[in-house]
Amino acid sequence: MTDNARGLLAFGLCLAMMVANAETLTGHIGPGVNLTKNLTISQVENAVFMLYWNDPESNLDLTLISPTLERFDHAKAMADPAIEFAENPDFEYYAIDNPQPGLWIAEIRSVGTVGVDYNLVLETEGTSSPGPSTRPEIGLIQPGKDEIEIELSSPEVGYGLNESIRIIAKLTQEGEPLLGALVKASVLRPDSEEDKLLMTDDGIKGDDLARDGNYTAIYEARVEGYYFIKAQASGATLEGEGFRADSRGGLTVSAGIAAAEIEGVMGDRAVDVDGNGLFDHLAVEVAVVVNEPGEYSLQGWLYDSAGRDLGWTIDHGSFGQGNYTMRLDFDGRSIRESGTDGPYTLDNISLTGKNWTPLEGGPAYVTSPYRVEEFVNATSTTTTSPAIESPNQMVTISGLGEGEFDVTISTSKTLPVAEGRYRYDLEGVMMPDRPNNFTVVASGVKNLNIGLKKLQGERTRIWVTETIASDDEGRAVAQSPWVSPGLYDVRIFGDAAPSATLVVLDVSLQKPIRSKNGTFLMSFSTEGLPPGQYNITTTARNGSFCFDRLDLLSLPVTP
Repeated sequence: MTDNARGLLAFGLCLAMMVANAETLTGHIGPGVNLTKNLTISQVENAVFMLYWNDPESNLDLTLISPTLERFDHAKAMADPAIEFAENPDFEYYAIDNPQPGLWIAEIRSVGTVGVDYNLVLETEGTSSPGPSTRPEIGLIQPGKDEIEIELSSPEVGYGLNESIRIIAKLTQEGEPLLGALVKASVLRPDSEEDKLLMTDDGIKGDDLARDGNYTAIYEARVEGYYFIKAQASGATLEGEGFRADSRGGLTVSAGIAAAEIEGVMGDRAVDVDGNGLFDHLAVEVAVVVNEPGEYSLQGWLYDSAGRDLGWTIDHGSFGQGNYTMRLDFDGRSIRESGTDGPYTLDNISLTGKNWTPLEGGPAYVTSPYRVEEFVNATSTTTTSPAIESPNQMVTISGLGEGEFDVTISTSKTLPVAEGRYRYDLEGVMMPDRPNNFTVVASGVKNLNIGLKKLQGERTRIWVTETIASDDEGRAVAQSPWVSPGLYDVRIFGDAAPSATLVVLDVSLQKPIRSKNGTFLMSFSTEGLPPGQYNITTTARNGSFCFDRLDLLSLPVTP
């Protein structure tokens, strides 16, 4: 692959076995026209909405409206890690976990100057609502009991036109390869045509090794743009039961140069932020070449010599054309807790652009040797408060009253500035059920970024804000009013103001409560929150709220 024929490879998506259904609507839309399509969803685990059209010179925009009239557009998708979103010049894609059952409306808006033919595809996965099934019975095993996975991937970073692409579907059951399965792939091309592939595990036609559970097909891309790939497998489990499984992925083929690419790892060093003689971060600097101005994210994972995960981190920024250094800062507390001396290995390095478009992956890098006791101890940087003494408490707010009010849990953290940067890491933070409002205010900064990694069983989702510039007073605010519930690793980072030596972070989570029959009850987990002082306040919504009694942690609180 040459530098001027570099493509963009999308992440392979690894899914547990599930039943899938698909519905396709086709039509033509004129320039400047808005139209709506109705789609009905039953009780399912996941819904994928795909809009693609046959002319990249045209431009279509897809917005979804749920049965409760909630709008799902580009901005909401970028602010919610529970929604996967991607777009290309002739393609838009939403994937929504646990969508509301009922009638969904798809708004298609043409913002181009010419008409275009389009395809709107809805795929649903998971358990349907109760009722007689119209699908043939094939003895499907149950998800969660016997895990069947297809990991769809490709060994190269990117491709050019007319280049042979090796597509691999790794089929396993609880980590063990499944042999003798029938594996097929459908490739939806940028020109809306579809190609069918048979994937084999016979050691020939591009397959490295026979009967290793890696099913392979060779594909030649002849059109620029995004290729949507779906692999489907059927056969027998290790216990001899029938199964059916599928996975999705994709890649983008381009005849031009990459928007940005990793030039190489420049080196690593340990950083003592507060001058106490212990390292707070292990920083790895990566050289990046930007050919197209825009916002880019760099992420990677750190491992010890035994291959154990020591943590994930991310860097993000807005860049013009040129050469830049991006930095991956790994939390020293996680390294200290591992009890393992270095050197450590940085792997799974990836550079992504707008809407998480994958640009390039980097090779593994081995750091300099470090002694684990050189890194900060997790207990040495926190203080204990009577409010929250344990990072695994359940805090319960209950009482008597009438009306609606908001409960806000907030804390403040002062961070030292090192080399013009600030950073704060939280591991395993539990977000409560929706609705909720997560807010971070950084003072004394030039900008603010927040990276989230959602831990969702075998699946991991990663999201990062666009870089948020500060106002004239050095204050930057990030707010997400609809964070998906679940367990998160949080990375808050950015550039400090030019003369700042300290940065103040104010973090808050707001949750609305409605009193039913005069009583109310809310519980939230402090899992992942460091011990410290937290403020809990209540504010009436839409008028007044009358407290007869308010209890917090079984201690009476004066309203």
